[in-house]
Amino acid sequence: MTIGGNTLIVRTSWLYGVHGKNFVKTILRAAATQAEVRVVEDQWGSPTYARELAEVIAGLIEQGIRGIVHAGGGRRRRLLLA
Repeated sequence: MTIGGNTLIVRTSWLYGVHGKNFVKTILRAAATQAEVRVVEDQWGSPTYARELAEVIAGLIEQGIRGIVHAGGGRRRRLLLA
């Protein structure tokens, strides 16, 4: 994909943080209310903390970076994240 001009696209996945719904909060809530929590084993992604992503984006803007950037945490299985 080609983009031009003054454009920055930041791609991320599995965003989690203090606000809103997310997988981490769901697992914590389930662990507090259920004897057993079941999680799929075959889903992979890059859990990304919202505050850290905001800091990365601010840094990219300050540096004048343009284009498509992939920003996220390390690759994990949902099972290991849970």
